Amino acid sequence: MLKTELKDLVLRSFALFNQTLYAADQQITLTSWFSVLHDLQFEDCRQALETCAIADKFMPTPGALRRLVISEKEDIPTEHQFWSYIQAGIKARNEG
Repeated sequence: MLKTELKDLVLRSFALFNQTLYAADQQITLTSWFSVLHDLQFEDCRQALETCAIADKFMPTPGALRRLVISEKEDIPTEHQFWSYIQAGIKARNEG
């Protein structure tokens, strides 16, 4: 994510949750958010932020936003994959 995109994301998050970002706090806030979210895509973070705006009462921290983005990207195993995990566990248990 670029710093300009991050600034847009931070301003958007404060606007969505009706919070005030004071000029004196802006630089440290942007630096903090960038240190946590710099390796994620802007569009993924924006979608996660909008999900939080719909579902949550309070503004998410950068860490909570990161966890939401990562959890949405995790692959959920198919029925066949999950069944093979169960069979492997049963086999390992029975073999000692």
